[in-house]
Amino acid sequence: MFRDYIGDMDLETAYDHVANITIISRKANEEIGSKRPDEYLSGLDTEILKSHYIPLDSKLWRPENYLKFLEQRKKMIISALKRE
Repeated sequence: MFRDYIGDMDLETAYDHVANITIISRKANEEIGSKRPDEYLSGLDTEILKSHYIPLDSKLWRPENYLKFLEQRKKMIISALKRE
């Protein structure tokens, strides 16, 4: 069952949260390297972001909004699973 909350997790737990996982190629991972999410996500096409359930609000890509990002992405993934 999905947890009803995210905001009270420590960052180490939050990094491993299912809402932070996506499948990408080795090449994409190497290109991302140590870039911040707001740096590499801004260069991706909207359709790619949508296909990975990445919230389109670029403010959520900033590190300081990470927990809000997880919350939004979790909602998007759950919504997609319910449609299937």
